[in-house]
Amino acid sequence: MEHLSPEYNEIGKEQALRQQQWQEIEAEVQRLADRLGRPIDEHIRAAVVGLRANGFGTTGSCEGHADRAYPYPWIDVESPISEAIGNDPRYRELGDKFRNYTKGGPALTPAEMKEGQRLQQTMIEENEKAFQRVVGMLKEFYETRLDNPLGSKFTLSVLKGPRNDARIQPASGVPFGVRYVDAMKSWSEQEKRANLQPYRDEMNKFSDFLRSKFLSVLPRQPDSDPGNHYL
Repeated sequence: MEHLSPEYNEIGKEQALRQQQWQEIEAEVQRLADRLGRPIDEHIRAAVVGLRANGFGTTGSCEGHADRAYPYPWIDVESPISEAIGNDPRYRELGDKFRNYTKGGPALTPAEMKEGQRLQQTMIEENEKAFQRVVGMLKEFYETRLDNPLGSKFTLSVLKGPRNDARIQPASGVPFGVRYVDAMKSWSEQEKRANLQPYRDEMNKFSDFLRSKFLSVLPRQPDSDPGNHYL
């Protein structure tokens, strides 16, 4: 009877653990809903799972629709820390107070202003780290593709938002700041219908890449100097 080395036993355990974690994230994403109570679209769900499994926060997404919304899939990505701050009741309370102040309500105290600014700065700084990781992830994705479509309108790209938040969408998608009603004039009805599936196919390939990246466990390489270990 063949016995596996302790190293490969550990790899097997790690693979099983990651598979379990993937399933837990899938279940979590299944429960997510927007402010209207609508679940995440079916044809973007796998990419959302893949991004969250690889350490990103996601704050919005759409599978794309030919008859409404943008005619291509997109996902808004933030740092998990930024996402947690944005969902924190205290941060929302400060935001509500500030919006009330702009409408003639009482001003925030100096301490509240300082607290809100500190949270905003933390979000901006953490989102910049996440943005750079997204850029690197897409670069790796296209470097490993045999059918590399770089330069085509279906290629995925990353837009940077006002708080360094990122939006993953096709390179031919709408830039930030363009009004939706104006954006819809960029495509004919025929183009919307013809391009939607290729746009989704490209996002699905990225989803497969994210899943493979998370679930893959490589054997540990031996240290060149076994006497030196760095944390």
